[in-house]
Amino acid sequence: MSIHSTTPPTGRDALTLRDDGSVVVPQTPTAWDEWVSAGRTRNYLDGEPLLDWLARYGEAAGFERDDELEGFDPRTDFLGFTFERGSTRSSCASTRSSRPTRLPRTP
Repeated sequence: MSIHSTTPPTGRDALTLRDDGSVVVPQTPTAWDEWVSAGRTRNYLDGEPLLDWLARYGEAAGFERDDELEGFDPRTDFLGFTFERGSTRSSCASTRSSRPTRLPRTP
């Protein structure tokens, strides 16, 4: 019996290599479903995994999305509101930063 020690991958390599060094890169949409992007961990970290379940299985289970209901008022969509505000702030900041600024000269 041969026992050899391998050092687990670190840094960027750890994203696509198992501890034994074999490559893990999903090749099908189903395989990608086993991965979770950093941006999709929000509901889990907020203690709201039901939101992820509803997004994935809700329609098949007979649930309707609020934003698809007749009479939905987009002003009540908090996520849309925050994205809109963030976009407005970003455009204001980039407009401000693109204007030339005169700096006082020091002797």
